[in-house]
Amino acid sequence: MEVNKKKTNGEALQIKTLERDTNRALVNISKQEINIAISIEKKELDEIREVLSVSLHKFLEQKVFRISRELDFINCNKDLFQSLTKREKQILKLLSQGLNNPQIGETLFISRRTVEEHRKNLNKKLNIKNHIQILRFANAFEILAFKADI
Repeated sequence: MEVNKKKTNGEALQIKTLERDTNRALVNISKQEINIAISIEKKELDEIREVLSVSLHKFLEQKVFRISRELDFINCNKDLFQSLTKREKQILKLLSQGLNNPQIGETLFISRRTVEEHRKNLNKKLNIKNHIQILRFANAFEILAFKADI
C-alpha cells in the first residue's frame, strides 16, 4: 500500500512538473507568437504608410494641377470678367444658380427681354457657348452663391 502511495505521489509530482513545463512552453510560444505578430504588424503598417504616402502624393499633385489650371483660366480671362457691368455679374451669378430668364427677371425686377439682352452681351463678352462655361466663370471669379445669399 505504501508503495502505491509513493507511486501516486511521484506521479502527482510528475504531473505537476509536466503542467509547469507545459505552461512555461505555452508562455514562451505566446511570447514568440506575439513577437511575430508585432513584426508582421510593423511590416503591414510600413506598407500602409507607403501606400498612403503615394496616394497623398498623387492627390496633392492632382490638386496642384487643378489649382494651376484654374489660375491660368483666371489670368487669361480676368480682363474679360472685369469688362462686365454690375448687372451682367448679377445675371451671371443667377445663371450659375440655375435660374432661367423669367426667374432672373423676377429676382432683379426687370423684364425677361432685358435679361435676354444682358445674357447676349454676357455671352458675347465672355465668349460663352454653354452653361458649363457660365459655371466655370462663376466659380473661377468666386461669384457662385446659393439663392439665400442674394
